Amino acid sequence: MGWKTRPDCPPDEVVVLRPLRAMREKCLDCCCGQHGQVRECPCTGCTLWPYRFGKRPGGAKRTGKPLTDEQKRKLQEGRARARAERRAASCEESAGR
Repeated sequence: MGWKTRPDCPPDEVVVLRPLRAMREKCLDCCCGQHGQVRECPCTGCTLWPYRFGKRPGGAKRTGKPLTDEQKRKLQEGRARARAERRAASCEESAGR
C-alpha cells in the first residue's frame, strides 16, 4: 500500500492508498491535477501508463491459483505468530511505563 500525505489533510496525517489508487494519484500529480491531461498522457513508456485511470488494464481481474490447505495453514500460523509477537511487545511497552 502507498503512504501519502494529501494537501487537503493536516501535515501530520498519513493516508493509506491502495496500489491502483496510488498509481492514479501519481498520474494526477504528474499532470498537475488535470484529469484531461491524464487521459491524453503521451508518456506511453511510463510503467504506470496502463494504470493511469486507476483500473487494471483491459478490465483484467486479479488472478491467482487458490491456496492449498497447507498454504492456508502456514499463513494462519504466521499471522497468529505475528499477532502474539505484537501483543508481547505492547505488553512489554505497557509494563515499562
